[in-house]
Amino acid sequence: MNKEIIEKQIGISPDYQYKAMRESLWAKRNWHRNKFEVVKMLHKFRKTDEVLDLGTGSGNFELLFARFTKNIEGIDYNDDALLFLKKELKKRKIKNVKLTCADMRKLPAELSQKKFDLILSVDTIEHISKKDGRQVAIWSKKRLKKNGKLIIITPNYDSLWTWLEPVLDVFSFTPNMGKHQHLSNYSVKSMSAMLSGNGYRINTSITFNLFSFIFPEYLCRHLLKLETKILKDKGCLMAIEATPDRL
Repeated sequence: MNKEIIEKQIGISPDYQYKAMRESLWAKRNWHRNKFEVVKMLHKFRKTDEVLDLGTGSGNFELLFARFTKNIEGIDYNDDALLFLKKELKKRKIKNVKLTCADMRKLPAELSQKKFDLILSVDTIEHISKKDGRQVAIWSKKRLKKNGKLIIITPNYDSLWTWLEPVLDVFSFTPNMGKHQHLSNYSVKSMSAMLSGNGYRINTSITFNLFSFIFPEYLCRHLLKLETKILKDKGCLMAIEATPDRL
């Protein structure tokens, strides 16, 4: 077992994200599904899109969005999660997804020769240091096509999340986050400042998952849209959509 892989150290199964979005408890299911509903709000997918997913986990993005894109390159350092995803892709006969086992802090050299319409980081940047997060942002800026987008979704530490995270850890409702997984804390202000300071223009910043996720799915979707309009910087999760400032 690779001791560098925190998920293996603390016993997170390779299919964790996949199962979390398909749990019988709607609150947990909605919490994870809402992230990808927000991705759809922030990016109008086209069949010509070439996408880089920095941190696939067990592949919810790939399984949901492959049919809307030309191709997806998925990166994750957890070989077991990638093995699970490969099996799911094969089962569904999805052929336009390429998976690479790599750390987002040390991306393969061949990726530096490619350009993407969208680079996505969902629940990943908080798992690395702020110094490394800055380097990932700088690297991503160079890999985006003209009008290409970077979308980051991460916990918002200027919200009730600062209270919710330790409660979840104490009662083991989720794999331990605060002490083991989340190395960097961001607010909308600090994330926007980091990206703006490294050559990005912030097009959209929203927060969500303050209350929408606790309602049944048919209500959750309507409330999620409301959250993105009214919460400003108080939702438990934030989504930042930015493009390179080429002026």
